[in-house]
Amino acid sequence: MRPAITRRTIALELQNQLVRYERQVARQTVQHEEVTEGVLSDLLPDLARIVDTSGTVFLRDWEVTQDELLLKCAAKVTVLYLTEEDSRLYCMEMPLSFTHRMEVRGVTPGCEVLCSVRLLSADARILGPRRAAIRLQAVLSPRVYVPAEESCPVGVTDGEGVCLRYTALPYRAVMGAAYKNFTLVEDVDIPEDFGALQSVLRAELRLRETDVKLLPGRAVVKAEAELIALCETVEGGSRRMQHRFGFSQMIDLAGAEEGLFPAVEFTLRSLELDPALDLSGDSRYLSLSAGVILNLELSRQEEIRVLSDLYGTRQEIRPSYRELRLYGSGEMQSCPASARERIEPAVAAVRILDWQVQVDTEAELLPEEGQGSLGTMVCLLYEGEDGGIYSASRRVPLRFALTQAIPSAAVWADAPELSAVISGGGIDLRLEATVSLKTGEETAVTVVESMEPGEAYAPDGYTGLSVLLRRADGAESLWQIAREYHVDADALSQANHLERDSIPESGALLLIPMRK
Repeated sequence: MRPAITRRTIALELQNQLVRYERQVARQTVQHEEVTEGVLSDLLPDLARIVDTSGTVFLRDWEVTQDELLLKCAAKVTVLYLTEEDSRLYCMEMPLSFTHRMEVRGVTPGCEVLCSVRLLSADARILGPRRAAIRLQAVLSPRVYVPAEESCPVGVTDGEGVCLRYTALPYRAVMGAAYKNFTLVEDVDIPEDFGALQSVLRAELRLRETDVKLLPGRAVVKAEAELIALCETVEGGSRRMQHRFGFSQMIDLAGAEEGLFPAVEFTLRSLELDPALDLSGDSRYLSLSAGVILNLELSRQEEIRVLSDLYGTRQEIRPSYRELRLYGSGEMQSCPASARERIEPAVAAVRILDWQVQVDTEAELLPEEGQGSLGTMVCLLYEGEDGGIYSASRRVPLRFALTQAIPSAAVWADAPELSAVISGGGIDLRLEATVSLKTGEETAVTVVESMEPGEAYAPDGYTGLSVLLRRADGAESLWQIAREYHVDADALSQANHLERDSIPESGALLLIPMRK
């Protein structure tokens, strides 16, 4: 028989810890399409056959108003074509400007915004000898941050006679985000075997960070730039060149310190690449000027023990609960991806002139098979056995292994490394890339919101103990059984050599230390 219940007043309050971070109120990836008509310059010959179409997307500026974000962008579409008169490649460039308006609930003019843009696809078709229809698809990825704080219950003021249950809550929170505009300038020497250059047909600039050093209130970002250009020589040939060089930038960011995890992203504002004349009057180097936006996000990996439940062993405690949500930057995973493919062109290939790879925005995740797939579009420009210039394209899926079951995630990959080898008139492709996955941007757990002390279970100062035997039903955890009998969960765990949250097997005999 349990002792008679007597009332008594106890002073018991929750202890809370304040967590401050930057909350992402928006992280969107949208596609924008532009359709226009291009007209050849008077200096260019008529169109006969379009060989390839490519482009570059630039982010000029953005405006933030209440619940709305306006992105101001530009693009340069390059159409490579042939004429009826000769076999030289000609280039038609079409500049575009466009805006994209997005409704983002919770956005205000004081929010911090990071944004990136890139090309998804570009194509063109002939409308006439002097005109072409051009279609461009761009990927716009804005992220908006606002300061946030959350009160997390971590204990009580007086734990005597109270049994507490904690949940470990790991999360990765954004502690700061900032961007910087800068201009990248470089003189690129032309390889001696190229000879003098006539023009640049198209160019691509890839940027990636190699190291980030965090200092109090600022960060030093070291990066590498890779310039890829298809050039026309004075003799009328087409040559592909690649040039790598390093650079560094310092960016101010309040809250930057050692121990944080940096995430760096580059996007272009402009790109100009022109042949420059030396003293002899020949074009022996290229003058590069690129406007760049550097985006920096700093995160902290933490684990906080939050109070998820409690009960009294000497008096009744009636808790109420709430759902605690922390909006972090998500867990980052990186894994290698690769693909092999063979293209059998209509005209046998003898020399590859240029290539480009565009990566899809969405991936297919197959957790039950332990793998995922991210689509790419490989576009090749090659010389055929008849001396003509042709293009070939193929969708190639990048496959990667999943180390754990992931139902959904944001997936992307930097520009893959492509190896293209001609064999028997066909082209063997091999793609290598690093795929990045971001999961778990939102963490939720049930915690104690408040508690109301109630009646005592035994007279003050009574310490007698007895042991009750009970069969487990196979459904309740040891914690639930301890709460039912108002005994200390740790004492019950030690008496039965079981973990507090374990579920004893059905029929197992349990020793329950009780107050007399």
